[in-house]
Amino acid sequence: MRPEQLRKRYDAMNAAKRSALPVPEVQAFSTCTFDQIGWPHSVDSASDLVRWCNHPGARDYFTDAAYLPTQCASLLFTAAEAALLRRISDAVGELTRSLGREVRPLLNHLAQIGPFRIMMEIRRRLGLDELTVFDVDAGSGYQAALLALPEIAP
Repeated sequence: MRPEQLRKRYDAMNAAKRSALPVPEVQAFSTCTFDQIGWPHSVDSASDLVRWCNHPGARDYFTDAAYLPTQCASLLFTAAEAALLRRISDAVGELTRSLGREVRPLLNHLAQIGPFRIMMEIRRRLGLDELTVFDVDAGSGYQAALLALPEIAP
Protein backbone atom coordinates (compact mmCIF):
# COMPACT_ATOMS: atom_id res chain seq x y z
CA MET A 1 0.00 0.00 0.00
CA ARG A 2 1.33 3.45 -0.90
CA PRO A 3 2.00 6.01 1.87
CA GLU A 4 -0.89 8.22 0.72
CA GLN A 5 -3.25 5.25 0.87
CA LEU A 6 -1.99 4.31 4.34
CA ARG A 7 -2.55 7.85 5.57
CA LYS A 8 -6.09 7.95 4.18
CA ARG A 9 -6.82 4.58 5.77
CA TYR A 10 -5.41 5.78 9.09
CA ASP A 11 -7.42 9.02 8.95
CA ALA A 12 -10.63 7.06 8.27
CA MET A 13 -9.95 4.62 11.13
CA ASN A 14 -9.00 7.50 13.46
CA ALA A 15 -12.24 9.36 12.67
CA ALA A 16 -14.31 6.22 13.26
CA LYS A 17 -12.63 5.49 16.60
CA ARG A 18 -12.86 9.11 17.76
CA SER A 19 -16.58 9.22 17.04
CA ALA A 20 -17.04 6.14 19.23
CA LEU A 21 -15.25 7.68 22.23
CA PRO A 22 -16.95 9.59 25.03
CA VAL A 23 -16.35 13.36 24.93
CA PRO A 24 -14.05 13.45 28.03
CA GLU A 25 -11.63 11.01 26.37
CA VAL A 26 -11.57 13.05 23.16
CA GLN A 27 -10.90 16.20 25.18
CA ALA A 28 -8.20 14.53 27.27
CA PHE A 29 -6.23 13.44 24.24
CA SER A 30 -6.88 16.39 21.94
CA THR A 31 -3.98 18.34 20.55
CA CYS A 32 -5.38 21.87 20.90
CA THR A 33 -2.22 23.32 22.46
CA PHE A 34 -0.06 21.89 19.70
CA ASP A 35 -2.53 23.23 17.12
CA GLN A 36 -2.41 26.70 18.70
CA ILE A 37 1.39 26.93 18.67
CA GLY A 38 1.87 25.21 15.32
CA TRP A 39 3.66 22.14 16.69
CA PRO A 40 2.97 18.99 14.68
CA HIS A 41 1.11 16.09 16.21
CA SER A 42 0.79 14.27 12.91
CA VAL A 43 2.49 14.49 9.56
CA ASP A 44 1.06 14.52 6.07
CA SER A 45 4.15 13.43 4.18
CA ALA A 46 7.52 11.78 4.62
CA SER A 47 9.19 15.15 4.06
CA ASP A 48 7.26 16.60 7.04
CA LEU A 49 8.44 13.73 9.20
CA VAL A 50 12.05 14.24 8.17
CA ARG A 51 11.78 18.01 8.68
CA TRP A 52 10.33 17.79 12.19
CA CYS A 53 12.62 14.98 13.32
CA ASN A 54 15.70 16.79 12.02
CA HIS A 55 15.18 20.28 13.38
CA PRO A 56 18.33 21.49 15.18
CA GLY A 57 17.03 20.80 18.69
CA ALA A 58 15.93 17.23 17.90
CA ARG A 59 19.48 16.11 17.23
CA ASP A 60 20.47 16.96 20.80
CA TYR A 61 18.49 14.00 22.12
CA PHE A 62 20.60 11.51 20.19
CA THR A 63 24.17 12.57 20.91
CA ASP A 64 26.40 10.64 23.29
CA ALA A 65 26.10 11.91 26.86
CA ALA A 66 23.47 14.42 25.73
CA TYR A 67 22.78 17.40 27.93
CA LEU A 68 19.66 19.47 27.34
CA PRO A 69 20.06 22.77 29.20
CA THR A 70 16.49 23.86 28.49
CA GLN A 71 15.21 20.80 30.35
CA CYS A 72 17.99 20.64 32.97
CA ALA A 73 18.60 17.08 31.85
CA SER A 74 21.51 14.88 31.07
CA LEU A 75 20.32 11.94 29.03
CA LEU A 76 22.54 9.50 30.88
CA PHE A 77 19.86 7.73 32.88
CA THR A 78 20.30 5.64 35.97
CA ALA A 79 18.87 2.13 35.85
CA ALA A 80 16.04 3.29 38.15
CA GLU A 81 15.23 6.26 35.87
CA ALA A 82 15.29 4.03 32.78
CA ALA A 83 12.89 1.62 34.51
CA LEU A 84 10.52 4.49 35.39
CA LEU A 85 10.60 5.78 31.81
CA ARG A 86 9.91 2.26 30.48
CA ARG A 87 6.93 1.90 32.84
CA ILE A 88 5.48 5.19 31.61
CA SER A 89 6.05 4.27 27.97
CA ASP A 90 4.41 0.88 28.51
CA ALA A 91 1.43 2.45 30.29
CA VAL A 92 0.92 5.02 27.51
CA GLY A 93 1.18 2.23 24.93
CA GLU A 94 -1.41 0.14 26.77
CA LEU A 95 -3.81 3.08 27.19
CA THR A 96 -3.58 4.22 23.58
CA ARG A 97 -3.87 0.63 22.32
CA SER A 98 -7.15 0.35 24.25
CA LEU A 99 -8.33 3.46 22.37
CA GLY A 100 -7.62 1.89 18.99
CA ARG A 101 -4.02 2.71 18.09
CA GLU A 102 -0.91 2.18 20.20
CA VAL A 103 1.29 5.25 20.54
CA ARG A 104 4.45 5.28 22.65
CA PRO A 105 6.32 8.38 23.77
CA LEU A 106 9.72 8.83 22.20
CA LEU A 107 11.09 12.10 23.58
CA ASN A 108 8.50 13.91 25.71
CA HIS A 109 8.97 11.81 28.81
CA LEU A 110 12.77 11.95 28.54
CA ALA A 111 12.69 15.73 28.90
CA GLN A 112 11.07 15.35 32.33
CA ILE A 113 14.08 13.68 33.95
CA GLY A 114 15.80 17.01 34.72
CA PRO A 115 12.90 18.49 36.70
CA PHE A 116 12.26 15.05 38.23
CA ARG A 117 15.85 14.91 39.51
CA ILE A 118 15.50 18.40 40.97
CA MET A 119 12.34 17.40 42.86
CA MET A 120 13.94 14.21 44.13
CA GLU A 121 16.94 16.23 45.38
CA ILE A 122 14.61 18.66 47.15
CA ARG A 123 12.88 15.68 48.76
CA ARG A 124 16.24 14.19 49.79
CA ARG A 125 17.56 17.46 51.25
CA LEU A 126 14.37 17.98 53.24
CA GLY A 127 14.67 14.42 54.56
CA LEU A 128 11.19 13.48 53.35
CA ASP A 129 9.94 10.06 52.31
CA GLU A 130 7.28 11.75 50.19
CA LEU A 131 7.00 15.09 48.46
CA THR A 132 3.65 16.77 47.85
CA VAL A 133 3.51 18.43 44.44
CA PHE A 134 0.66 20.50 43.04
CA ASP A 135 0.55 19.87 39.28
CA VAL A 136 -1.22 22.65 37.38
CA ASP A 137 -1.50 20.48 34.26
CA ALA A 138 0.56 22.75 32.04
CA GLY A 139 2.25 20.07 29.97
CA SER A 140 2.05 16.58 28.63
CA GLY A 141 1.60 14.94 32.04
CA TYR A 142 4.83 12.95 32.06
CA GLN A 143 6.25 14.82 35.07
CA ALA A 144 3.13 13.98 37.05
CA ALA A 145 3.36 10.38 35.86
CA LEU A 146 6.97 10.10 37.06
CA LEU A 147 6.09 11.58 40.44
CA ALA A 148 2.97 9.44 40.84
CA LEU A 149 4.80 6.12 40.55
CA PRO A 150 4.90 4.52 44.00
CA GLU A 151 8.54 3.44 44.08
CA ILE A 152 10.30 6.63 43.09
CA ALA A 153 14.01 6.27 43.68
CA PRO A 154 15.49 8.79 46.13
